[in-house]
Amino acid sequence: MKLCKRLSLLSEQPRALSPEEKDKVIEVLHSERFIDSAPAEIVATLLDEGVYLCSERTMYRNLAQRNEVKERRNQSRHPKYEIPRLQANRPKPGLGLGH
Repeated sequence: MKLCKRLSLLSEQPRALSPEEKDKVIEVLHSERFIDSAPAEIVATLLDEGVYLCSERTMYRNLAQRNEVKERRNQSRHPKYEIPRLQANRPKPGLGLGH
């Protein structure tokens, strides 16, 4: 990859949200109304009301920049089970082994 192309990837994009716009998006995401909603649901609700802040992907990107994207469901952790081991101390009576 050429050096100038690398620099353009690292620089701010001209269509990127301004810091004020990013703060507004985070404010909406954290609002009481949308606190338990997914970005897709928020975008759809706002579009129904005639409001467009940004795309769903941009909402996720803004949350990720603030380390606020995580699995919301409780994940069960399976305990480590010990491998069963068979131990024979003596032969079972009546099997006729050793006679």
